[in-house]
Amino acid sequence: MHINQTLKFLFRSMLNTITNILNPKTFMLWILLFVVIIWTYTYNSLTTYEVIVSEARTSSLNYGKS
Repeated sequence: MHINQTLKFLFRSMLNTITNILNPKTFMLWILLFVVIIWTYTYNSLTTYEVIVSEARTSSLNYGKS
């Protein structure tokens, strides 16, 4: 399953849970899961960005040194 389909599925099930507010615990679990997924994704992309930037910085600092 592609990430787009997964997100659509998650969003659709969250909407279903909101409309059926019969089970607030399930709703809270969905919100928690969604937040954790988003947080993990942003954390991973931030660390990748930091690695790329720091590598570029060290290579430019070491430019001309042999």
